[in-house]
Amino acid sequence: MSAVERQLQAINPSIAEIMQRHESHSRSPLNPLEVLASAAGTTQDYGALIGPLRSGLSGHFEELDSLQLDYKPVLAASYLVNLLTEDNLPEYKVRIDKIAEKSPELSAWLGRWTAEEYSHGTLLRDYGLLSGLIGGSDAVIDHDSYQSSRNSQLAKGTNVAIDSLAKGFAYTALQEDATFQAHNSEALLLDKIGGVSLRKIAGDEANHHQAYSSMAKAMLDHFPDETVIAIRDVFFDFSMPGEKGIPKFSALAKTIAVSGLFDVATIKNLKAKLVGPKIWDIENRQFDSNEAKRAQQELLDGDPRDDRKISILNSVRQKLIEKSQASGGLRPFILGVTVTKEELRAVA
Repeated sequence: MSAVERQLQAINPSIAEIMQRHESHSRSPLNPLEVLASAAGTTQDYGALIGPLRSGLSGHFEELDSLQLDYKPVLAASYLVNLLTEDNLPEYKVRIDKIAEKSPELSAWLGRWTAEEYSHGTLLRDYGLLSGLIGGSDAVIDHDSYQSSRNSQLAKGTNVAIDSLAKGFAYTALQEDATFQAHNSEALLLDKIGGVSLRKIAGDEANHHQAYSSMAKAMLDHFPDETVIAIRDVFFDFSMPGEKGIPKFSALAKTIAVSGLFDVATIKNLKAKLVGPKIWDIENRQFDSNEAKRAQQELLDGDPRDDRKISILNSVRQKLIEKSQASGGLRPFILGVTVTKEELRAVA
């Protein structure tokens, strides 16, 4: 029996329990047409949705314009990265399936997770196209650019390496929580219909985060040394999926980070939450090997590079503000600095 088979044998009961708990409170897979029609207050017909979605987005942009913010580049970068990340689901599924094939319990979970994640990409794409956010008169994303970027992402896949159960669960626990934060933050920039759609997707991601963090906890309980080392390795080399396949990913990620919608501080806080007493309680666990003890301490201390990156981001933001003030142009969109969540919610 291989090491992975032994691990699966030990944690399969936990995975089955997690799956049962997830199914008992999950609304998913989401029905994109149902979500959009309900939010728009119209019949479940794609043709009937175009008018309400386009007028809703156009009116929302007029409200946002009154805030004198340079928000469209931020919305374009955020929506494109989030949509393309969801579009790349087949690549993630194939990678994890290679590990899960000998566990009926984990395979059942992955099937459920795949169906739910697929609905996210469909809902984001449907809203984007029907509302005109992509390719319409109020487009912030050119349709040809979206399609070519999608083709690139699907062709090149992802740079995320999932080569063990421990790393797989550690990565997805953090990444799903990060995706929850990204969708929730982006919802602040959209009208009521778009906001409702993104928050429903975010709700799914929160459920997925809980499931994967519970699976990682089961690994910590049964295989503590290997798992804490895997968590350390994943956390200290973490990047969101899409870095390899999404064209101009670095520039898009920088735009999003500077905006404050999702940045290094977001990831730093999510890591601390997972490591903390309410989820994995790394501090109070016992480890045997020196390497595991070293990983434990490094996780408790946090990645020192995060604070340096946060400092650099703050400097960039300050320079943008000063440049805007000097030119008298639109204010840069920086959440919590040049605009508050309350101001954005007031024009939703």
